[in-house]
Amino acid sequence: MAITFPRTSMMEKMYVKSASFFPIYLQSFSGTQAGQIIVKDLGPELWSCKIESDDILHAKALKAQASINSLRGSLDTFYVWNPIAAGPQADLDGAVLGASLVRIKSLNANNRALSLTGLPNGYQLTEGDFLAFDYGTGPSRALHQVLEDTTANSSGYTVEFEVFPNIRPGAALLTTVTLIKPAAVMRMVPGSVSIASSDVLRSRISFEAIQVL
Repeated sequence: MAITFPRTSMMEKMYVKSASFFPIYLQSFSGTQAGQIIVKDLGPELWSCKIESDDILHAKALKAQASINSLRGSLDTFYVWNPIAAGPQADLDGAVLGASLVRIKSLNANNRALSLTGLPNGYQLTEGDFLAFDYGTGPSRALHQVLEDTTANSSGYTVEFEVFPNIRPGAALLTTVTLIKPAAVMRMVPGSVSIASSDVLRSRISFEAIQVL
């Protein structure tokens, strides 16, 4: 069977021990003779990550290595979610969310806020949670972090709340939103993959990746 991309199973094979998940800002930063600091956006923010596995048995490490090698370096892509935020803080395993179909209810003209519908009554999203959805004709995948607490009402929708980064052109009403393992599409950073034996039985894997839109 042909392998398809973005690959969906990479994170499960990593047995993550530590992770850092942070944005890269494409900005210029300069000063003037008057002592003013000028900052300009040159492009959209991109999520990046550094992932390190636990010490895992060599057999599991070989499977993870094969998945990494299937990417042909940085040529192909895979889904990555923040291991410390695989679900909302109030519903880490998604048990409360269940089979609810969450969608975008509204999009603010400021491109910073949206509201959701299809949530269980009283469902909580907390500052720091993540959500993901597809947008545009490609489509592309957006990954956003929730910037303020919000709670679904008895009709299953929230008020508008801000997210980071800004919502990009192409986002549409009623688009399905992922709250459990919300993932960005990423590529490996060239030269960042490390696979080394920890002892006679186990190995450790690490890599860095950056979002693609």
